Amino acid sequence: MKNILLLLLLLNIMVFSPVSIGATEEHDDDGLIELTDAQLQAANIKTKVMIKESLSERILAFGELVNNDYKSYVLTSPVKARIIDRKAFLGQKVSKGDVLISLYSEDIASLQSQYSIASSEWNRIQRLGKSTVGAKRYNNAQVAFQAANSKLANIGISLTDPKTIDTKPPLGTFYLSALADGVILEDKFTQGQIVESGQVLMTMVDENTLWVDAKITSNKLIPTNAKAKVIINKASVDGEIIQFGHAIDEVTRTRKVRLLIDNPNDSFHAGMFADIEFYIPKSEQGFLINQGSVLRTSDGDWAVFIEEKPNHFRQQEVELGINLGDVVEIKGINERTKVVTNGAFYLQSEAQKSGFDIHGH
Repeated sequence: MKNILLLLLLLNIMVFSPVSIGATEEHDDDGLIELTDAQLQAANIKTKVMIKESLSERILAFGELVNNDYKSYVLTSPVKARIIDRKAFLGQKVSKGDVLISLYSEDIASLQSQYSIASSEWNRIQRLGKSTVGAKRYNNAQVAFQAANSKLANIGISLTDPKTIDTKPPLGTFYLSALADGVILEDKFTQGQIVESGQVLMTMVDENTLWVDAKITSNKLIPTNAKAKVIINKASVDGEIIQFGHAIDEVTRTRKVRLLIDNPNDSFHAGMFADIEFYIPKSEQGFLINQGSVLRTSDGDWAVFIEEKPNHFRQQEVELGINLGDVVEIKGINERTKVVTNGAFYLQSEAQKSGFDIHGH
């Protein structure tokens, strides 16, 4: 009798129990989002196998673009002279060797006269020969020619304009040419003006590279192996750290770190402001993922979507670690987990439509 009662009780439990084999499988799939291949392609779902990477410390700074002084130069008159003509204009791009200014100088005319006389005498002495004129006269003529030629050469001017090479310029006329490719940043003269020796007439700059002067707080140290990203008007370029300032500004209590950036398309100019992100390598490692892949749950927690099996995704809570700007460290997942890096918003909307709750509430 007891055995019959126990058997009936067992059958009753199996029939009316809320837990069954089928219900257990359904619970395992609770919160799992299944997408078709067409949905995956339309939402552009992409995943990343999580492997630990080296972490960095991020330091933010503000900076200003300045001209690269190592690629800049000034154009000066070597002697007192009068400006005859301007061959190039403010803001114009010029190439090395382009004639920029023509000038006239009595000093140059005198040197040209001395050179002409010495050259004619030297040519005549050479034709006569050393045995005819004697060694002393021969040597004197040679030295006089070399001295006159050296004086003109050392002034660093051109006595001809390449564009009018067939036309002999008047005595005393000379030309100043571009020493390198660049842009005319300043000009400080007018035609007909008398300028003194050494007076700056033009300032040239090569804008293919620029400096960025960043200001960081005095208690921050930027090591030489740090990497830097310079953001100018939402455009991002890599910066190379080339100089560390040692003096602390008495007012702002900051010091300067100078970076070098490439500017091949002439997109940036001196005077523009920039945000700088310094990344200092650390010995620790962690899982890094792009910021857009980490979303808030309904409870305000952080979560990512993981791909448990092909076309099947589940939301999983994570903790945030180091923030590196475009990427962030996440904690709470296992290595080799496939995490969604693109299309997380689409998956979240699908989860909300299905009424899934990450906590199973």
